[in-house]
Amino acid sequence: MMRTEPKELYPEADWYLFVGDATAIPVISAILESLPSSAKGVCIIEVPEKADEQVLQTDAAIDFIWLHNQTPEKGSTLAEVVRGVVLPETSKFAYVAAEFSTVKAVRYYLRKKMRWEQKELYAYSYWKAGVAEDKSKPDRQEEKNSIT
Repeated sequence: MMRTEPKELYPEADWYLFVGDATAIPVISAILESLPSSAKGVCIIEVPEKADEQVLQTDAAIDFIWLHNQTPEKGSTLAEVVRGVVLPETSKFAYVAAEFSTVKAVRYYLRKKMRWEQKELYAYSYWKAGVAEDKSKPDRQEEKNSIT
């Protein structure tokens, strides 16, 4: 039986940006736990209410911003908050996982407005408001591949 190497969750960088809704917490948590103590960054997570906030373990110097939104299917402020983050000039990487329109807005901002390179960003939408997961997969895949 052939063993495969585990997929790299993130590249090495000096600074990280994590953006996600509740669906992204497991992956963001795994990445945060594995970051070196020398890493810095910002983690912005949207959950329904304060009681849904979690303590995410990391040795890195990460600033956490928790947003509360009980109706994420009606819109999110994640992209707006990202636009307010001071982005560094050093080596950087962003992991973004949330609803389709939020991911699209954050991807557009980082790639087109801020001129981040494709390798500096992983952005994936886990769901699309108002559309069943199996029906939204083609749209989500097309959006992921749209900005190069």
